Amino acid sequence: MTPFQADLVLVVVTSITGTIFLFTKIGMEELSPSTFIFYRYGIGALTALLLYRKSLRSLSWPAVRAGAQLGVLLGVGATLMAYGLQYTDSGKAAFIIATDIVLVPFLVYAVSREIPGRSVWIGLITAFIGLYLLTYDPTIGFSLQYGDIFLLGAAFCFTGYIVLNSHVTRRFNVLLLTISQLSVVTLIALAWALMDGTFVFTLSSNLWLNVLYLGIVATGIRFSMQGFGQKYTSATHAGLIFALEPVFASLYGIVFLGEVLNGRQWQGCGLILLGCVVAKIRRRNQGLVA
Repeated sequence: MTPFQADLVLVVVTSITGTIFLFTKIGMEELSPSTFIFYRYGIGALTALLLYRKSLRSLSWPAVRAGAQLGVLLGVGATLMAYGLQYTDSGKAAFIIATDIVLVPFLVYAVSREIPGRSVWIGLITAFIGLYLLTYDPTIGFSLQYGDIFLLGAAFCFTGYIVLNSHVTRRFNVLLLTISQLSVVTLIALAWALMDGTFVFTLSSNLWLNVLYLGIVATGIRFSMQGFGQKYTSATHAGLIFALEPVFASLYGIVFLGEVLNGRQWQGCGLILLGCVVAKIRRRNQGLVA
């Protein structure tokens, strides 16, 4: 796969990811976060296992351990995101989550000592000004709401996920990593749902359609596509493409949920998106981070 083809795969992945905010918010109207995550990732893990069961022939402890590490980051991030979506619009949530793209280079620095460039600092400042406008309430000033705090926590988890995913997909079988991480998230969610007493067996027909789509398309298939895409491009380059995620999520929220943002919030969204893009661009004579 060429880098250009990998980028196209990641664009498709990002458009699918944008639907997750929409379907998660709808699903959370009937299920608790733990139960919803169990069904979504359980169906995703089963889908990946059925489609890619031959990859189990290359099963090894290091690969399982790497998949488990991805699963922990993904599971915690998905849980925090689910809680956050209970208190805010899907479009706003997507833009807050998008701050993970700006944070990726800083985590890369912590791991490999690759110093973030000037554009990264500019992008970070721009994104956080946007976050201020997005969460500003004229009656009380700047205030991170309950859901916003959960979403920022999810952004930090997804930052770690992006960096680790780019590293381990170059060392291990992508399909095996997909099966491992989705299985770990499923087990964590099941244990959580049983402990908090919210697990249910019966779902409405509409909810089944919801979790089947999220499980099969937006989880099982998408994670495999993302793994292959990130295998042939860098973490920072992938981050630039992932910056489109809140754009797709906002469009879906407006069209299907009738969500509305005021002018100040749209300005904040624009600055967050701009910050994500700027953070991935070096000086003109260097071009895009690759």
